[in-house]
Amino acid sequence: MSKIRVVEHFGPTAQGEGRYVGRPSVFIRTFGCNLRCKGFGMPAGQFTDEPMKIAATVNDPKYSSLYKTLKDLPLAKTGCDSYAAIYPEFKRFATDYKPEDLAQELIKLLPYQSWQHPITGTHTHLVITGGEPLLGWQREFPKLLSAPGMESLRFLTFETNATQALSNEFESFLAEWQIPAQDVWDDPFNLREVTFSCSVKLKASGEPPEKTIHPDVLMQYQGVGHTYLKFVAETPEHFDEIDQVTQMFRSEGFLGDVYVMPVGGTYESYMANATKVANLCLERGYNFSPREHTFLWGNCWGA
Repeated sequence: MSKIRVVEHFGPTAQGEGRYVGRPSVFIRTFGCNLRCKGFGMPAGQFTDEPMKIAATVNDPKYSSLYKTLKDLPLAKTGCDSYAAIYPEFKRFATDYKPEDLAQELIKLLPYQSWQHPITGTHTHLVITGGEPLLGWQREFPKLLSAPGMESLRFLTFETNATQALSNEFESFLAEWQIPAQDVWDDPFNLREVTFSCSVKLKASGEPPEKTIHPDVLMQYQGVGHTYLKFVAETPEHFDEIDQVTQMFRSEGFLGDVYVMPVGGTYESYMANATKVANLCLERGYNFSPREHTFLWGNCWGA
């Protein structure tokens, strides 16, 4: 029986990053990732063990009363801020859904149980994130997107680390699923759009470039849907690396926008970096992306 392993699904909430900041969105966070990103928020060359410390205790009977649900887990100040979606120790917090059952759970979250609000006409977006959502669930997503109640969905975004190529079957499905705009005056109700929000990891993540930089994958995404880059940065040295990586992607034919957002998985760490990174974006010619969910809600678990 085909299923999708989901850490959390929540919404509607305001999209916090990238191209569609502020748009009403429903999120699915899938379980599993090919990266660990232990260097985020750490001095250069150092790695955090904060998520691993939590992982080491989460299944200890002594702490069973502390960690009953996902919302009981602490937020990590360093390392991956979505650690519960990547470490196998947290598998018990995830739920396996049949695609059609997951679709019904999403519909329940929507105002008036519709992807388009009947009063305002605003479309709620579906954002599939992780972990790495394109790692192991591609074969199930067509069943999800074709399930009853999903017909009126118009805006779909994959938040990906851009290391996983699309299968031939899924690439074909997305090409057929989309209804592209003919001009700027088209009614969004008559369109369907796939976006790839590509959060390519720099060396500061603790991951080596040979694992994180895959121009061929990025170019495949660009051939399927709207594709943009989104980097996490803190220092001018990080921006130097962004320059190099962006130039390499451009040389391969990448045409999309580039956003940079501050390091900061908690409110305090985000606020410590936001203005500095915004100023660096202006100096270096990049689009600044906030992490608006961190500012508004403290980046809490959404489930």
